[in-house]
Amino acid sequence: MITLYVDFFVEGNFRLPSTHFMAVILHHYAFHISQLSPMGMVRVHHFEFVCRYQGLEPTVEKFKVLY
Repeated sequence: MITLYVDFFVEGNFRLPSTHFMAVILHHYAFHISQLSPMGMVRVHHFEFVCRYQGLEPTVEKFKVLY
């Protein structure tokens, strides 16, 4: 069992089920979802949304270039 704070859902725009890209990022950096700050959550989601809007597939390599 894990604990998720309200800030994840409100400020970080985190929704369940999460996207595949979020799981890939967490796995790549060896983070658990509870270790990610709401602002970090916003950055990951914003990057993913912008990539998808542009018709690109979000990848860890592209994410690392930007951040």
